[in-house]
Amino acid sequence: MEGGNGRRRRVREERGGGDDIFIDRPMTQTTLVASSASSSSLTARVSELRRSKIRRRRAETEIENGDQLEAGHEGSIGSVDPLDALELPSDAHIAFESLRSRSKLQIQALGDLPPIVLRSQLYASLRERSEVDKHLESMRAIGELRLLKAVLIRDDIAVVTTDDYIECIDMKLLSCKEGTLDEVALRRFRDHTVPTYRHKSITKEELRHSLHPSRVKQSVEMTSAILRSGFVVRAASDDQSFNFSVPSWGRFWKNVRDGSKELTQKLRRQEYNELMLSALETSQIRNSCFDASFHVKQMVGSNAVEIIRTTGGSVVRLLDNDDHES
Repeated sequence: MEGGNGRRRRVREERGGGDDIFIDRPMTQTTLVASSASSSSLTARVSELRRSKIRRRRAETEIENGDQLEAGHEGSIGSVDPLDALELPSDAHIAFESLRSRSKLQIQALGDLPPIVLRSQLYASLRERSEVDKHLESMRAIGELRLLKAVLIRDDIAVVTTDDYIECIDMKLLSCKEGTLDEVALRRFRDHTVPTYRHKSITKEELRHSLHPSRVKQSVEMTSAILRSGFVVRAASDDQSFNFSVPSWGRFWKNVRDGSKELTQKLRRQEYNELMLSALETSQIRNSCFDASFHVKQMVGSNAVEIIRTTGGSVVRLLDNDDHES
């Protein structure tokens, strides 16, 4: 009887260390002692994971800065200077952080997903889409952001900070038994694959090489382990490539799609297919863990709706865009 419940309680102990623990049976003195020892061990593992992340990020920055100095980098078009990119927060960065904070609270309903911001939401937050694209590309190039391809929805991109992405991997590691294939593969993926390959996709050969460059059999087994973990998915257009993702990736996009469809249907029932923004943003969403404001921004940035300013307030009008509902 302990199998599922015991595992659930163990994972919660690893995450929080004491307050947020699922208890399915009375805890005896022996249980408390065992739990304390396990907690100490896991605390040490978490500390080690965090220290390794800090060392890794410092090393990456030093290597990149050194490479650019040797190449005589002058900030030419198409290249990015990490110091310039991180010097002052841009409007795009401020918008991203605001959306990330809201996502962090709502996305918890889907499990251990990192805070996710959609490119379409950033488009809706700034006047110039080119500013959003420039910011995302510069942050991706220096390893600050990960851009992940959408599923179920066309022409959108999910944006995750690299720190949040790595923390998501670390959380997954805590549920792996130390020394197992899954645990070793995830560590190699975190320490070698993620820092090296910063695009949305990776070829099968690149993934295998980053996991175990010298042994083909082990690299194939590790690739399968990473697929099972959910941090990569097979690319629909190329059977020799994978797209970076996170666990529960399909569930996330199903919530995005279903919530937007629900608001679309609500607008279709209105005269002239329009509704006051204040009324739409306070709508109760039944088919998504996200609030209406999350979906309105996604729909505006995807050109599914438009915002019209009137003397009586802002109005949301549905556009004739069949692609959004597909």
